[in-house]
Amino acid sequence: MPTSERESPTLIRGLAVALIAWVIAAAGGAQIRTALQRGNQLSEIADSYSEADALRSAEGYEVKGFFADAGLPDIAYGNQFPKDGVKPHKDWCPPGKPCIYTHYPPGPNWVAGMLRIVFHGNLAAMRLFPILVTLLAMAYLAASLVEAMGPVRAAGAMLIFGGVPMFTNMAHGLHYQSYAFALQLAELGILARLFARPAGARIPTGLWVGLGLIAFFQGWMDFDYAFMTVFAPLPFALLAPRLDGRRLVLAVLVAGGGFTFAHLLHVVQLVVYFGQFDRAIGELRGSAGFRYNFVPLEAWCQTSIGGLTGLVMDYLFIQAPADRYLGVDMMARAVLVSVLVLVPRGRLGGLTLTAPRRAHLALLAAFLISVLWIVIMQNHAACHRHFLPRHLFFFYFFIVFVGLSALGSVAAVGSSFEETGDGG
Repeated sequence: MPTSERESPTLIRGLAVALIAWVIAAAGGAQIRTALQRGNQLSEIADSYSEADALRSAEGYEVKGFFADAGLPDIAYGNQFPKDGVKPHKDWCPPGKPCIYTHYPPGPNWVAGMLRIVFHGNLAAMRLFPILVTLLAMAYLAASLVEAMGPVRAAGAMLIFGGVPMFTNMAHGLHYQSYAFALQLAELGILARLFARPAGARIPTGLWVGLGLIAFFQGWMDFDYAFMTVFAPLPFALLAPRLDGRRLVLAVLVAGGGFTFAHLLHVVQLVVYFGQFDRAIGELRGSAGFRYNFVPLEAWCQTSIGGLTGLVMDYLFIQAPADRYLGVDMMARAVLVSVLVLVPRGRLGGLTLTAPRRAHLALLAAFLISVLWIVIMQNHAACHRHFLPRHLFFFYFFIVFVGLSALGSVAAVGSSFEETGDGG
């Protein structure tokens, strides 16, 4: 990781910051236009199936209150979008009866309910909130990268990310995907700051609190980002010349604690709703098993993916490069960066190259963390290729981060990672 570019000329620094601001503003403008174009219709980009369910539950919260059904969402309430989401599935949600969704925490549904009340059900206006959340997360990540990499490399990173479709294309979504991705960006920003400090240095309390809160909100939104939320500190720690094991363990525990606490609250909800602990645990166990067991769901999804190997290959080489996700060959770039960090320090053409210690382990860790949900929850991954490939942005982030770090004069982040660190 490179040091902060304290000696950068003021003009260059100003241009870098202006470029970052332009990337964020352009993303916001594009998403606002998308929201206005959709009007009061569902978004075909931001998972219209889940949006329909969330918006019906929002109406249910407005009418019945947020404490009805132990706070769980009624995803078939009312008559909105009768042909979308679970509404057409009469065997799942019989007409005229509540369809209480118990498989996920209700965070995104609660937000949708509050937005419906504030904006009187105007979907275009409601979409401004997740867009704002995403832009704030982008801005925080950018500021963290400036601290960790210096303004020039940070601007380069943001410019590369801004060219990736999935960096912005679901920001207007009214279900969990927009919020989950924004929270991931914020967590990456917190961790970049946290591990930018020298080994053994005191970490500001605010960073630990922020990490715990981000992990909690992520847990209250979904299960899917579990591995990325809890284990995100690992690649950052591996990129440090001096591996601070205590800081790494504490970061994992704080993130894991926040995420787990959210799900414990969800268990309490289920106990209140079902009236018994065993029924609540059985509901979650059944949901997890359904997402895990691959073979029976192939027919249900009407897909033949070729088992686990075929599923992973599909995500890496077909879904990831698709226009709605990365739009580039992620694996080719990973190979290129892996070769780049092997180049000894010195000069190659006009560039100064370094080999950040443990960079390959960091990339491997980021890759495994990105695909872990896909590998374990194979049913869920096979049937949700319309949004789960977004998990691969986590790996792409570190490809870019390591690649730009390798194109520097010293292997360090901020003022902390000095050349005198261990060889790892």
